[in-house]
Amino acid sequence: MQPLTENLVGTNGPPPLAPYMNHSAQILHLPAYFLGDLVATFAFSLLAIFLIVIGYITFDKLTPRMDFSDLINKGNLAVAILVGAFILGLCHVIASVASAILG
Repeated sequence: MQPLTENLVGTNGPPPLAPYMNHSAQILHLPAYFLGDLVATFAFSLLAIFLIVIGYITFDKLTPRMDFSDLINKGNLAVAILVGAFILGLCHVIASVASAILG
């Protein structure tokens, strides 16, 4: 009777590795759409940052009695939390719109 390991491995040794297991050959093989997606991600990131800055400036102009930059520089933590919450909310809105556009 043969040992169980000989039945599993066979007389020629273990089976060869699949071609996708060769990591050194896979390093530079990127999909054809990778560069286009990278450019689109960069463009949407710049657009989102621009919209966030415009939103903050608009928010600052709509509240003329409060100078947020000056209050934050004085150490007013409540105003800093308010501005941070506004920016996070604005980021959520921009991400939702971008997600709806891109599908």
